[in-house]
This record gives sequence, C-alpha cells and structure tokens, in this order.
Amino acid sequence: MVNELKVSPKNFDSLYLNYGPARFTCIRSCHALIKGFFIHQPINIYAFTIFEHFFLGLKNKHFQTLICILDTNRRDVGIQIMNNQGQIIGNFETLAIDENLIKKLNEHDFIIGNGIEKIKELKDFSEIKNKCLQPMQLKSKYLVNNFYKKKPLKKIPKIIYPYSPI
Repeated sequence: MVNELKVSPKNFDSLYLNYGPARFTCIRSCHALIKGFFIHQPINIYAFTIFEHFFLGLKNKHFQTLICILDTNRRDVGIQIMNNQGQIIGNFETLAIDENLIKKLNEHDFIIGNGIEKIKELKDFSEIKNKCLQPMQLKSKYLVNNFYKKKPLKKIPKIIYPYSPI
C-alpha cells in the first residue's frame, strides 16, 4: 500500500498518537507499525490518551468536571475524571456496572465515552441520561489546529493498559 500511494516517512513532520487506554493488541500493533515505518526518520510525536481525544471532541466545555467512561469489553467499565482544561484528575479506575457506578457518574457535570452504551440498560440510567454527551467527529486537521499545550515527544510513549478483571 505504501508503494501504491507513494508515501514515505519524509512526507510527515508530526504524528498524533493515541497511547491508551485501549485494546492492547490493537494499540500495540499501531505503535509497532509507527516504529517500523519511521525507524530512520526523526518525527515529532504528539501523544494523547483516549480521554484527551474525548475532551477535544467536545463542542461545549462549560463544566467543572467531566467523567469519561470506557467500555473495557468485559463486565466492567473504565472511568477517568477530567477538568474543563482537559487535565486528568486522579487515576483511571475500573468499576462494576451497578447502581454504585450510576452514583459515581452522577457526581460530575457531564459523561462522555463509548461506555455509555454499555450502561443504558441499567434501571437508574434515567438519573444521568441528560448528562451524557456525544463527541463531535474529529476531522484529520482538528488536532493540528486545536491541540492544547502538548510538546512533541521524540519517541513513542509507553502504552497505558490499566484494565484489570473484576
């Protein structure tokens, strides 16, 4: 495909890379591809967590705290709290899908992430339904024009893989 498209590492001056949390095999494959393709070409790497991607996709950032909810493809979800500047507050947690999760989500102004789909069937979901947001679709130039206070890295960051079974 690279030959067909006539693309070389010299065509790039920066990369925007998600380093997790995410499915480990998928993200590891992407990192390996990038390392191999740019092995002899220095490049600026702007690394973002999935939570920062969610934040950048918001149209309205008028809130105190936002909670990102991530589907872990198991019987739990992952959550991460962020402030209105896109800064992560505390540590990533995995929680069981139950009424305690709804209480935790309800403590924040907004909820975003693919984990929302996983909790819609809970009987108490109606308590938080109005707080759930959908991110806008990020276009390829969005990060170029709208990234915030990120300095380029010279190497690929360590993958975040915090999922632990319940």
